[in-house]
Amino acid sequence: MKQQFLAMLLARGMSSVLQAANLVLLARSASLEDFGLLAVLTSVSVLILTFFDLGMSTLIPKSRALNLHEQVSAGLRLNAISTYLLAAISTTSFYIGYLFNQVPLWTVILVCALALEKKIETALSVFIADGNKSIPNFSILLRRLIPFLGTATAVWIHDDTILVYSAAYLVVVFLSVLNVDRLLRGRLKVRRSGRHSLRRIATESWPYFIGNLSAHARYIDTSLVAAVTSITGAAIYSAASKVVNPLQLVPQTLTAILMPHSARLNAVEARSLVNRLTLAFLSMLLLLVPTTFFAAPIVTILFGPDFLAAAPVLGVSLLALPFVTLSSPLGSVLQGQGLEKFVALNGVITAAVMLIAIPSFAIMWGVVGAAAAVGFSFTLKCGLLFFRSRSLA
Repeated sequence: MKQQFLAMLLARGMSSVLQAANLVLLARSASLEDFGLLAVLTSVSVLILTFFDLGMSTLIPKSRALNLHEQVSAGLRLNAISTYLLAAISTTSFYIGYLFNQVPLWTVILVCALALEKKIETALSVFIADGNKSIPNFSILLRRLIPFLGTATAVWIHDDTILVYSAAYLVVVFLSVLNVDRLLRGRLKVRRSGRHSLRRIATESWPYFIGNLSAHARYIDTSLVAAVTSITGAAIYSAASKVVNPLQLVPQTLTAILMPHSARLNAVEARSLVNRLTLAFLSMLLLLVPTTFFAAPIVTILFGPDFLAAAPVLGVSLLALPFVTLSSPLGSVLQGQGLEKFVALNGVITAAVMLIAIPSFAIMWGVVGAAAAVGFSFTLKCGLLFFRSRSLA
């Protein structure tokens, strides 16, 4: 597990750097309105993609770790169906909007790419569960490198940067879908099908679906900020979020590995793992608290003086980061121990708190209040997960 974690950490670290650099180029070359629209679109897409995932991204690696091959096969088939359905609906809807001059052309291309990428990420969980260190890592690096090169080229030739970025993103995602399908066909156990129906797999996955959906509810924060403040406010809020997102690299990597790993642990080992995770993540505050004093120069250097108002948002987001990032690893451990229903219930409650708190805090304290609302809700979520882990015996 340690070697796989380090390999994934390195690959995702490089991909996060590429993605962050890409966003900096887009923020500096596109208008504030276009960048705000991009931020809203990508934030809403996370929740929509999670809805159409139906819990497969969590159920499949757990089933693979437990050698439930028919369950894995049925999950992959349902993932493919939901992906192509989402791609058809989203692309058609935005194309109609484009024809009526409601959205720019790049949104049509981008939503298609985002939908197809869902299929890749879920399918790659099979290789992660198998302990493969090369296929998932190469895939994520390629899917971040090509769009970055597209954006950099567009900036160099003074072309429409977001349009070129979206087109490059779609091309690499489409090729990655073909490649992942080819690799999965080579794994005979994944191809088994028959007795495990799609209806059955959807029924088995509902606790994971609810848990994932509630966990990803935070990604509509930018949209809520836009609704309460303005599209410019959303751009300011999003800029601070983009600085913090690369720092979520470790927990994202851990979450991908912990689900199949924790399914193999006994209760005592799982509780010990929860303790170590909690201590490690809270220790991040030793570095994050001093960093908040440099929030203003950080956002100015990265995004320019137009984004100076994002500095206090960045400061609050940094303080909330340990709790935001700890929730998913804790949830994965408990899900692996058979507490997926509790994780789902906890997610629903805390997501409801967050969806109420974000617009409420934003009305009172603007975009800074929205960032504080996210931190508050995830602190509550982590506390509930931690105390539930105490019952593991």
